Amino acid sequence: MKTFNNSFHSGHLYLRIDDNEVEKIQVSQFENLFDEKRKPLQIMVLSNDYKLIDLLKESGFLLKRKCYETVVTTSDLKVPLENHSHQLIETHKGMDDYATCAEMMYEYYSDTHFSVNPLTASLSEFCDILPTIAIYSIADDVIDSVAFIEDNEIVYLCSCNIIGFSEFAQSLLIYMFGKFDCIVFEADDTDWAATQLRNMFSIENKISYDTYIKER
Repeated sequence: MKTFNNSFHSGHLYLRIDDNEVEKIQVSQFENLFDEKRKPLQIMVLSNDYKLIDLLKESGFLLKRKCYETVVTTSDLKVPLENHSHQLIETHKGMDDYATCAEMMYEYYSDTHFSVNPLTASLSEFCDILPTIAIYSIADDVIDSVAFIEDNEIVYLCSCNIIGFSEFAQSLLIYMFGKFDCIVFEADDTDWAATQLRNMFSIENKISYDTYIKER
């Protein structure tokens, strides 16, 4: 069992357990590690890794989040995309509107991760990992939805417009599929925008990356 820290979420201690270690680990090892480090323990496992999940549950870990890696084409859409008057605007790192998009993404990311593991990185540190291209829309003269993209990947997605997000999502997919046959993105079940985007597709693979946390 290996332990490591994440500077973006420094409040928890992260674990990695190899397949050949599962049957050798004792519940008491987690208790001792928790007492020693005085931090919640966090680990990500595949949802079909049943032996490790059983060990984690027995040791007091709780499922906090499911993350779906999504790879889709237009043939996976539940219904055809509709063109909307929802205008998309492209911006690049160094521009004023990009900075506004980055701030919005920082706040959204912080909100959607708070119940699992609060964000501890600064806005500047967070901006350093963002792709250099953002696509956004405006409602009532305010940026309401943003996607940070890199090649065929929607790397980060955020919105403050639950009602109007569907139109933004459809316009974004038209934009992406206009450039690529296949697009990829991750969808956490704690992230309503990414989940809504994923729900636009028929996905057969239900395997997820699950986050388990032991808090006491």
